[in-house]
Amino acid sequence: MVLAWGAILAYILYALTLTHRHKENLCVESVEINILDSTATTYLVSRDFMEHQLKTKGFTLVGKRVKEVDFLSIAESIEKNGFVERANVYASLSGKVYIDISQRKPVLRLRTNGYNSYVTDDGYIFRAPKESAYYTAVVTGTFRPIAAPTFNGHTKRLYKERVERIHERIEEIKESHADTYQNNREYQRLLRQEKRITRQHKDLGRLIDFVQHIAEDDFWRAEVVQYIADTTSMGALSLRLVPRSGNHIIIFGELTDTEDKMQRLEKFYKDGLTQLGWERFKTIDIRYDKQVICRE
Repeated sequence: MVLAWGAILAYILYALTLTHRHKENLCVESVEINILDSTATTYLVSRDFMEHQLKTKGFTLVGKRVKEVDFLSIAESIEKNGFVERANVYASLSGKVYIDISQRKPVLRLRTNGYNSYVTDDGYIFRAPKESAYYTAVVTGTFRPIAAPTFNGHTKRLYKERVERIHERIEEIKESHADTYQNNREYQRLLRQEKRITRQHKDLGRLIDFVQHIAEDDFWRAEVVQYIADTTSMGALSLRLVPRSGNHIIIFGELTDTEDKMQRLEKFYKDGLTQLGWERFKTIDIRYDKQVICRE
């Protein structure tokens, strides 16, 4: 019995030694890139794009020894793309390197002034890849989120960092004990800046929540084809909806009392437009409490 176990252990050690030697001399035979959660019609990035990007960044793998491949650096480089949520890079004993890429899942696409970005449900925003074909809600208009058009990252983190910098500067002004006109002016400017970015941050959150609410309703998900988000002269976010049916625009207004507004609109769609005609009105206004105002 002891001899049998000894033979098994010796075989295991021998096999491990052969495997180690094999790995030491193993070269990369091929690279396979898998874009997870991707279909022929819904994707953020293609395999060809990622292959080109790897070459551009100097990651030429075929022919290189597997032990010399920096898998972590490759994964980190790929994850710098805003559309990538996670990258997993590994090799098989046959010499094939696998790169598995998980895409982010945007809930809306911003096509407002200067922006062409996707936004996820947790407020992560990233520039739309040139070759993307991802069907999601489209938001146009003049609304500008807290992030710049070229920004890739979490808007919550960006908001926190900007508020912290404002507060640090305010504390510096207070600690200077210099009650000068310039200090007072900058103090007021910082307060206005904080108020503005807080409003922008909250408005983006409300917009995301509303778009998701629409997406969860079978009827409205199919009916609403575009969101027009504008910033009023008072700084508030005001919304208009472009429906699939009819020839009208829905004036939604601010993102308050959203459930009540949508209930009024749905009731008017079912009880009003079916009787009056879908092509009759140019605008349907649901901004005001207990009212649906239509204009021809």
